[in-house]
Amino acid sequence: VRSRRQRQMCIRDSFSAALLLASITASPAALISHWNFDEATGTTAANAANPALPGTVAGGALWVAGPTGFGSALSFDGVDDQVNTSFATFTGSVARTVTAWVKYPTQASASPNEFDAIFSFGNNTTSNRWTMRISDTGAITPFQLRLEVAGGGVNGATLLNDDRWHHVAVVQSGNTLASISLYVDGVAETLSYNGGGAATAINTVIGATTQGRIGASGHAANYNILGSIDDVRVYNEALSASQIQQLMVPVPCLLYTSDAADDSLRV
Repeated sequence: VRSRRQRQMCIRDSFSAALLLASITASPAALISHWNFDEATGTTAANAANPALPGTVAGGALWVAGPTGFGSALSFDGVDDQVNTSFATFTGSVARTVTAWVKYPTQASASPNEFDAIFSFGNNTTSNRWTMRISDTGAITPFQLRLEVAGGGVNGATLLNDDRWHHVAVVQSGNTLASISLYVDGVAETLSYNGGGAATAINTVIGATTQGRIGASGHAANYNILGSIDDVRVYNEALSASQIQQLMVPVPCLLYTSDAADDSLRV
């Protein structure tokens, strides 16, 4: 009897399942990291797209219920809770998309010194940092989705401080902030810029201490988010609006079993 080593992963959306099916016989999928936070316990956050890059839950972040149909999520205290990863894939201005679910508490004002990162990586030097976060009072208008690099940033328009789950996405298709698109709940945002404006260059450089962090940023201690995050996905291409909208719809878990002799996809 031949012994076979297998690996399994749970795919919870039709777009990723389609990418997975294509990758079995064709090129690798565009989904390169996916922390779905479905563990509901412990200090390890598995990476469904790249098992070699799990996250470490730090600071005492709490496991909570996620958006309907998306299993568990993590709640962060805004002080030291975060998920540390070894993510260091993107450099320069390569195309990318980062999506997540986020739940931000109801509050009337924001501190100018708290920057509430969702996912961040890169050095804090001009154009080199890439931080997806919720904006503060010093970044145009507080409580909006924001992408910033050292030297400038771009805000959306939808207010997120309503204690409800929202699906958020940042899409980059070029080498300046003008190439950034922001989505909240599947709808493209009206954009506003500050700092160097739309012409601000994006040239990501990741150091040993500025690899990917969820709910925080490696470059500063005051970027820890107060709120909950779920289902963080990273793609190595600029997704379309329809592709982003597909990620919002939960579907039955597809269990993919892979081994040297037989690949299968089972519901």
